[in-house]
Amino acid sequence: MLTRTPTLSPLTSRPADAPAGAPDMTPAAGPSAVNRAITSAKAPIPKQQSAHPRMIHRKTDLVFVGLTAGIGTLCYVSSGSSAVMDALRQGASLLAVVLPILAGGLLIGGLVQQLVVKGKIAALLGEGAGLRGLIIATAVGALTPGGALMVFPVVLALRSAGVEIGILVTYIAAWSLLGLVKVLAWELPLMGVDFAIVQVLVCLPLPILAGVFARRLTKIDRKSGG
Repeated sequence: MLTRTPTLSPLTSRPADAPAGAPDMTPAAGPSAVNRAITSAKAPIPKQQSAHPRMIHRKTDLVFVGLTAGIGTLCYVSSGSSAVMDALRQGASLLAVVLPILAGGLLIGGLVQQLVVKGKIAALLGEGAGLRGLIIATAVGALTPGGALMVFPVVLALRSAGVEIGILVTYIAAWSLLGLVKVLAWELPLMGVDFAIVQVLVCLPLPILAGVFARRLTKIDRKSGG
C-alpha cells in the first residue's frame, strides 16, 4: 500500500490538505526576531585592518639588509676586501659615537610614552584635533631641542599614544624648519637677523600645510582601501 506524503504549506508547518480548522503549529515571528534580522542586515562590513607596525618595521629591516648586502658586494667587486674592511671599521667607529645618543633618545621616548596619558593625548591630538592640533604641533616642534636621534623616539611615543599622522608630520616639519635652537645657535650668528626673520616667516605656514596635506593623503588611502 502506498502512503501519500502530506504537502506542507510554504509559509506554515501545517499540511496544505489539512482541514481548515486545524491549528497552525508554526511559531510566530516576534519583534525580537524581526529586530535581530534588521540589525544583522544593517551590520557594517568590517574594514580591512592596516598592516601592524611590527610588520612594517620588519619589511624596513629587510630593505636595509638587502641594500647593505648589495652595496657591500659592489664594494668588494670594485675595490677588493680591503675596502670592505675599511668600511666596517668606519661604521664601527661611527656606531660607537652614535650609540650613546641613540640609547638616550630611545630612553626619552620610552619615558615620554609612560608619562603621557594616552586617552588625553588622543583626545587632544587625535583624529578630531583640527587646526588647533596643527598649531600646537607647530609650537611644540619649534621649541623641541636636540637632533633626530632624540626627536624621532618621541614621535614614536606620540604615535603609540594615539596622535594622528597629520600632527606628527607637522611636528617633524616644525622641528626641522623652525627649530628655536637652530635659529639662535646658527642662523642668527652666521646669517644675520634679516635672514633669520625672513627664513622663519617664510617657513612658518609650511608645517601646517604639510599636516593638512598628510591628512588628505591619509583619507585618500583609506577610501581606496589601503
